[in-house]
Amino acid sequence: MDAIFDEKSRPATPGADAFQPLSDPLVPDRCKNTVWDPTPDCYSGDSILIGFDTEYQFESDTNRLLSLQYYACAPDGNSTWSNIEYISENSRVTVDHFLKSVIADGLKLRRIRLWPKHVTLIAHFTLADMVMFKDFEDYKDKFDSIRRTYITIGESVTVTVWDDNRHKHHISITLRDSMLLAPAGKQGLKDLGELVGLKKLELKEGEIEKMAKLLAEEPERFVEYALRDPEVAVRYCLKIKALNRQLLGVDEIPPTLSTIGINHLLNLWKSNGINKHHVLGTEVVEEKAWLQKRGCCQTTKRVVNTVERETHEALAVECYHGGRNEQYFFGPSSIGLWTDFDLCGAYPTAMAMIGMPDWKKIRVSNKLEDFQPLVLGYARIRFRFPENTRLPCIPVRGQTGLIFPLEGETHCCSPEIYLAQKMGAVIEILHGVILPADATVRPFETFIIDCTKRRKACLKRSLEELFWKELTNSTYGKTAQGLRKKRCFNARSGDCQELPPSKITNPFYAAHVTSFVRAAVGEIMSRLPSHAEVSNVTTDGFLTTATETEALAASQGPICQLFSRSRVRICNNPTVLEVKHQVSQLLGWRTRGQATLISVDGKETVLAKAGFNSPMKGKESQNTWIIDQFSNRNARSTQKITRLRTLPDIFRKGGDLVRKEMVHRVSMEFDWKRQPAAATTRTIKGIPHIYFDTLPWKNLDEFQKCRDDWDRFKASRDVVLKTEADLECFNDYRNASRVEGLRKSRSKTSIKTALRMFLRAYTRSLWGLEASTMSYSEIACWLTEKGYSTKKNDLENASRPNAKLVPHTVARTPIVENFIIAIQSRFPGFQAERLLVPESPKDSEIKVELKYAA
Repeated sequence: MDAIFDEKSRPATPGADAFQPLSDPLVPDRCKNTVWDPTPDCYSGDSILIGFDTEYQFESDTNRLLSLQYYACAPDGNSTWSNIEYISENSRVTVDHFLKSVIADGLKLRRIRLWPKHVTLIAHFTLADMVMFKDFEDYKDKFDSIRRTYITIGESVTVTVWDDNRHKHHISITLRDSMLLAPAGKQGLKDLGELVGLKKLELKEGEIEKMAKLLAEEPERFVEYALRDPEVAVRYCLKIKALNRQLLGVDEIPPTLSTIGINHLLNLWKSNGINKHHVLGTEVVEEKAWLQKRGCCQTTKRVVNTVERETHEALAVECYHGGRNEQYFFGPSSIGLWTDFDLCGAYPTAMAMIGMPDWKKIRVSNKLEDFQPLVLGYARIRFRFPENTRLPCIPVRGQTGLIFPLEGETHCCSPEIYLAQKMGAVIEILHGVILPADATVRPFETFIIDCTKRRKACLKRSLEELFWKELTNSTYGKTAQGLRKKRCFNARSGDCQELPPSKITNPFYAAHVTSFVRAAVGEIMSRLPSHAEVSNVTTDGFLTTATETEALAASQGPICQLFSRSRVRICNNPTVLEVKHQVSQLLGWRTRGQATLISVDGKETVLAKAGFNSPMKGKESQNTWIIDQFSNRNARSTQKITRLRTLPDIFRKGGDLVRKEMVHRVSMEFDWKRQPAAATTRTIKGIPHIYFDTLPWKNLDEFQKCRDDWDRFKASRDVVLKTEADLECFNDYRNASRVEGLRKSRSKTSIKTALRMFLRAYTRSLWGLEASTMSYSEIACWLTEKGYSTKKNDLENASRPNAKLVPHTVARTPIVENFIIAIQSRFPGFQAERLLVPESPKDSEIKVELKYAA
């Protein structure tokens, strides 16, 4: 058997000589000879923590393993030892050999006395390091998969390890990933190192891709860099373990932070005499099953929904929507002071308002007055806003997410029903349900207040402060887990399965909380002065030119006042809005797609990439790169991106966690969640580009038709929205597509239809035209000179009996109007109204709003 470790280049680190490869002849003897089984006193009965990490270099679709390093300690963080070993080329380490070597080091250094029964393996992004073990294929289905990585949630895996005295040891392994325990925005090892006071060594640019060179030229720096990573992971997990012990009395590292949050919530309910089943609308039932082999009945207990909750749960699930996400203009904004306002503690504050429900008294109601902001009300409604409503507040779910049209049918909750009435909407409750609740007992408020107090007692930006913030925010998400079907990979079975509900999943609470947050943001935006522009809204915040004074005044509505009073109860602070960013000019292109064109000195840049993958490092560099991509894009623009292989792909096909290069089409076009209006031209760093404002769609069908038209339109030509002519061409295509019964051209539809009808009318001397005025050849030449390519053969075809002349088939667009002007300059008697689709008063109003520059 080849040597596992490269002994020639081994660094002189403590315990380095403890790694001894097993010889081939001994292995089969040990496996067959049961005499060498260890006696019970060979185990200490304790567990140890082992943080592990690998350094490798990418080489032709695989990773060349350079080193394996670890940081081990007792469960309390004491008795530490660490080591790094270089791996000889084309060699890998098995899991049992790695464990044997680490434990042998600990025994030799007297950090432990006996073999442990349990080991907690810790890494940062375990998938990257687990695949580097030689026998990964044997363990890939022994762990659980969550958020693209491996951990242990279910049964632990037992590894058999042989020691140098030919005794075998059965060690139970639990896998933990420090990345899953990191607060939002602090998931890098560098961030975790700062949180626990261990600075991660920074490599120079390009060194991470050439680790073999660093190892050969600067082995000391390589060792320093490599040993720090497993230590950071272990030290961070020990901190989380201490918080878990302090909070729940459980002396273990949890799999995720949300696990702590849920358990803390349930413990608070229990200590405050709140029955969790009364809160969640569940009950415990006993079920008996006959066991044929035992010849007796077995009684099991199971938690199920109450009949009252189960009866109306489908309605509550339909009322659950995500956050409000819209972009209100396309292109470069006006120059001014754009301020990013966020609701303070949006979801925890809304969740804290929920009272103790009385599931037995849940009832059906179609009375609008029953649906007040704090009432747990759920309904299918029919609604219609006034035509001049700028930002309607009722969500309608389409194929591509939520839109907020002027009218339609949808499912929603009390807060938005109440707000819509205040905004002048006509609402009809088609089917509604009210869940009565006692506001004097607020089960979630106890949890939110406790977390907030503990957070305020911590140092700003400390691990403890971020821990409590994450617990507060993540617990709400658990009420919505499993409501919308979401499939996730199960490494135990190797199949994709639906994400199961959490311990506190409840659609009634999830739907109400999201509705209240959307209503609070919608109320503020609806009360902004008319001169204030709004760039976009993203979940619980919005960007606007409104001043802080104007935004404060807009946050005095009834829904925001309820929000403010809840804030006072939680943290004694009535503030509703907080300022996040300020810039002078924005670039907006779609939902969650904004960049900064002109920044404000001393203020952070606004950048939301809408899923776009920037190769640049640093927010400012990424912002500049995004703007350049947007300005210089065309219909064939592509981007080379590299992405890590996914866990399911590695599970099924084997191999290492490597980056795969892919070519993606650049898509930075408008998402059409609102309809364009008032197009003009502005500049992006001196480059002309279209800008347009937007209006709400009338209904879901209008939106969906526009999206479908856009998909067909861009598929038939190379086009992006960069000029007013691009939008005008698409608008022409859309308008022409409204006419039924005519074959639609794939380009310049309305002009081709208008020209076709004109020629048919001319050859028949109809619609105020006289065919003897010009010959077919003369009129074909004249039209071609005017820019409307025509041949003599076109007129001959138009004169045929089967060439139908259909009046009122062409929509009135700027392109068509220019065509009519050209025709009437030569044929003043041409009856253009016979060509055009008649306009209704409503169409005339829209035309004024959708006026484009010629």
